[in-house]
Amino acid sequence: MGFLILLASVNFINLSESSIFYVLQSSIGDSLFLCIGVIILTIMLGVSLASVVTYIKFPGSRFIASAAILPLAFPAYLMSYILVEIDRSSDLIKRTGYLSGLWDGVAFILPEMRSMFGAILIFSLVLYPYIFISTRIIFVNQGGALIEMARNMGRSPLEIYRLILLPNALPAILASMMLVIMECLNDIGASEYLGVTTLAFTIYSTWLSRGELAVAVQLSLLLILFIVSLSWIVNSISKRYTLTQNQRGLIRIKRFRVNPLIGWSILSLSALPILFGFFLPALFLFEHAIWDHKNNFNFEMVESAVLDSFELAIYASLAVTAVAVIILYPHRLRSDSLTHGLIRLASYGYGVPGVILGLAILTPFGLLDNALNELVLAIFRLDIGLLFSGSALILTFAYLVRFMAVGLGVICVGYEKISRNFDFAARVLGRNCISSFIMIPTRLNITAIGTAFLLVFVDTIKELPMTLILRPLGIDTLATRIYESASMGQFEQASLKSIIMLGISLFAVILVTYRPLRFEE
Repeated sequence: MGFLILLASVNFINLSESSIFYVLQSSIGDSLFLCIGVIILTIMLGVSLASVVTYIKFPGSRFIASAAILPLAFPAYLMSYILVEIDRSSDLIKRTGYLSGLWDGVAFILPEMRSMFGAILIFSLVLYPYIFISTRIIFVNQGGALIEMARNMGRSPLEIYRLILLPNALPAILASMMLVIMECLNDIGASEYLGVTTLAFTIYSTWLSRGELAVAVQLSLLLILFIVSLSWIVNSISKRYTLTQNQRGLIRIKRFRVNPLIGWSILSLSALPILFGFFLPALFLFEHAIWDHKNNFNFEMVESAVLDSFELAIYASLAVTAVAVIILYPHRLRSDSLTHGLIRLASYGYGVPGVILGLAILTPFGLLDNALNELVLAIFRLDIGLLFSGSALILTFAYLVRFMAVGLGVICVGYEKISRNFDFAARVLGRNCISSFIMIPTRLNITAIGTAFLLVFVDTIKELPMTLILRPLGIDTLATRIYESASMGQFEQASLKSIIMLGISLFAVILVTYRPLRFEE
């Protein structure tokens, strides 16, 4: 980021006098409108689903509680490609006036997808699980003690929910809301395909299509300033609320009973986001994958995309988990301001959109490549070309910066569950710091390390903006293949690749997020 600031100060351009000024106004407006709409809809979906499955007993409540996380397996760009393909059937419906199949009926229900409202709907369907998971964890962890005390004081269920439960969950809702906003601002594929000009896409097109690097740098700093300011506001609001929990043990939540008609109505409404956010898109993918397999299936292309994706994902996962363990172990032994500041600094990459990280990483490495090439050419008369730019090394480094927060967060939680007595016992038994460092992470914290590895692996496979910008020549991942096929209007050719990506993501989502919630009745 320091390099971006230096580059912007050296090549400062008045954006109001730039040719991109009018595009910038439109992109800022679209980004704000998209974020506000997605925030409202994701909070409505996530909080309402978490509330009904935790506090109301209705038919199918356990299924809804387990299935509500499934849309998280879909990247936003993949969901946009699928729903736009389904929405194309609406033209036939308007001309003929009748429904000819399942997908025509779905298209008849859906609004126009290539619009701002369609973008808000698609992003909300794939991102509401962030709100749902964090809110539900808070609702379950605070147990039924608060509810019982409020009931004994004569409070109605609506008053308990409005005055006690929601304020306790507000910090978690705000934290997950920031994740939703960062996912919206990081996207390129979905917004471009849906015709929504976001600020991230404007930066991408200004840099690569227009060739105006200085303008792209200033737009990147503007977006970073917005994210930092919003994070500060959210943290300030969260500090005003303290989470109240029963310190003497959690009491089972006694869920409210409703009559069968209301219960089935709640089930029907709760199933809608899961149906449109996972089951129907997955069914559509399977149907097109079968059609593609019968007609123009290219096994070599799919195999190449899978191998490239797995290779890059393994590199990134190993790098993130190794660096996270190295950073966190000294912090475990001696928690001071230096190690704490280092951890916070390493975690900031996740809050920066991928297109900006790509710009911030590629530009200085490109200058370094040119300097090295000129130096070697002057001394040895040898043209070595570009060593870093366009290599797997620089892409792995970009993944490391972007997903470092994921590895640090998961592994840090694992370390907190391991008593410091293990470290003291190892030192008493004559182990030095290096042998203790090897023993504790690899044996006692292996579950957290494996979880971090899996999360980074899946995030790397789904990552699109940085991969598009930094991928080596001749390397095509599943994400880039899907993006290219959809951009050319040939989504059927990407259906099998989409199925593979969905299967990997779904496996990780179920494995990582599924935990039996013990305190429900």
